[in-house]
Amino acid sequence: MSTKRKRPTDNNCDYLPATGPRSKTNRSFHRAYSDLVAATLKRLGGQDAPVIIVAGDTVHLLWNGEKEKARIVPDQYHNAKAFSHLPFGLYLSLQPNGEGHLQDRTRQNLEKAINDAIKAIDGIAEDRLPAEIERINRSIVDRSRKFVDEIIESEKVELSHNPGLRAKCRAAAAQKCRLRRKA
Repeated sequence: MSTKRKRPTDNNCDYLPATGPRSKTNRSFHRAYSDLVAATLKRLGGQDAPVIIVAGDTVHLLWNGEKEKARIVPDQYHNAKAFSHLPFGLYLSLQPNGEGHLQDRTRQNLEKAINDAIKAIDGIAEDRLPAEIERINRSIVDRSRKFVDEIIESEKVELSHNPGLRAKCRAAAAQKCRLRRKA
């Protein structure tokens, strides 16, 4: 793949929608984008200047008519971050229940989520994560389990008056940030 781009025109545009007023808006965007790419490449030294694109977990290098790509985020990161989603997932599971009595469906969802996490944490050693990340993930699962146990025991959901829940979600988000820095 070359960094050379064909400029979209009225007769040459491969982007949908191909007809109608939305097509004109879309073509206008692609013309502006194409102009920006051309200007950027000119500033970099011409059509064959190397271009690096980072998209999600992958970095793409376009250079000399060739395209290379490589994953830059290791699987370990994704395995580690899965646990940081647990507290927020539990919070989301509580939302349909609303305030008040714990409904059977909500209890079942909480139990399933926490049981799945407990099974997953038992296999975390296979991921060969750094000890600190493993400890953080075990802590997330343990605190989440205690949280679910408290809700099931009380048979009540108190969303608006539960600073502990918000604190747990904030703590999980902070731990996720630490995981990303270590990955």
